[in-house]
Amino acid sequence: MSTPLATTTERPAALTAGPAWHAEPVALALAAHDVEAARGLATDDATRRRARHGANVLTRRRGPGPATLLLAQFRAPLVLILLGSTRR
Repeated sequence: MSTPLATTTERPAALTAGPAWHAEPVALALAAHDVEAARGLATDDATRRRARHGANVLTRRRGPGPATLLLAQFRAPLVLILLGSTRR
């Protein structure tokens, strides 16, 4: 329905008043973004907003590989204590 605020460069005036903008009523959020709940955005308005703010997609970040995860286990002190206690 609307672009996420995290990707916009400016926040609507109705949402800049306080730190709890995410807790505002739905009607206020719809009015701030000039959207009707029953219809949503018109195609041309959605296209214009997408051009201005970018696509609403999350980028995947690569996580650590299997070897890194395995080696990270040995950084925990309890694991080292358990490994040391098994050798006699």
